[in-house]
Amino acid sequence: PSHWQGKYHFHKVGLCAGDTTFFSLDGTNTKTKAKVAKTYPCKSIKNHMKDLNHTHVDILKADVEGMEWELLKDFDLTNVGQLLLEFHFWHPSSPSHLPELLRQFIIPLERFGYFIHTLEPVGAQIDAYEITFLNVNWSPTSVFGSTTKVYDASMYPITPNVVL
Repeated sequence: PSHWQGKYHFHKVGLCAGDTTFFSLDGTNTKTKAKVAKTYPCKSIKNHMKDLNHTHVDILKADVEGMEWELLKDFDLTNVGQLLLEFHFWHPSSPSHLPELLRQFIIPLERFGYFIHTLEPVGAQIDAYEITFLNVNWSPTSVFGSTTKVYDASMYPITPNVVL
């Protein structure tokens, strides 16, 4: 819409892990009109920030059709405020049991200061959930020199079988 001009900026490049530069929807539950496999350009959050000359991201919202599992393993969350991610449990990279989900993804995020705020199903037909994580230490001033933290990983209880 015209009233968005100058306020919001959209880029036709997706978000992906590491040095990956293209993403395909093959093997996902996403239906496209394309008759042949199509790839889409993507880059890491670090490269997005570098290319846009950003020092931080206040809110990162991503629906990356299964790549969230690789993203979370590869993420440098130092300069990212809040996370709004869609988790696809039908994807082969997804954890198959709750302890695996907690140990590999949720507990490491919590130790970094990200706590689940909301969790809601995406739809009745698919095994996907929108999960919002609030970073209790985030404020725009924390990026610009303030070192005051509400939470520190040393405050987190020791969790058996979790290697960080």
